[in-house]
Amino acid sequence: MPRRQPRCCRQWPGNQYFPYPYEPEQFVITRLEEPGDTHGLHWDDYSFALVWVAECPPTDGGGFVEWIPDTVWDKAKPEVARLVRDRVVHTLSVSAGDVYLMRTNTTLHRVYPIRHRRRTIVNMAFASTGD
Repeated sequence: MPRRQPRCCRQWPGNQYFPYPYEPEQFVITRLEEPGDTHGLHWDDYSFALVWVAECPPTDGGGFVEWIPDTVWDKAKPEVARLVRDRVVHTLSVSAGDVYLMRTNTTLHRVYPIRHRRRTIVNMAFASTGD
């Protein structure tokens, strides 16, 4: 059976935004449980992530996100260490019940390693016309 084209979920000037076309990553639930667990520095293949924080340790337990905006993912030579060294790393403390939207394909980002308790999130991915 042929797949139908995804229906546009939002149109902004110059772009349309769609649910991410790779179904297994449209909705992803992740849980970090052990001290040191992290979702390390990375870019995503799609434009946006809407993240709902279901459980999270306090900030001193690793309950925050770090990011470097306006970065380019050169898959052959990502130079993550250089970006961390040379650019401003932004942080956002998050708590259970928080929701945040991130431009994920041009933002190097990670979840800081947890020290105690759990971090559980639901990540909803969205693609732009350019994806």
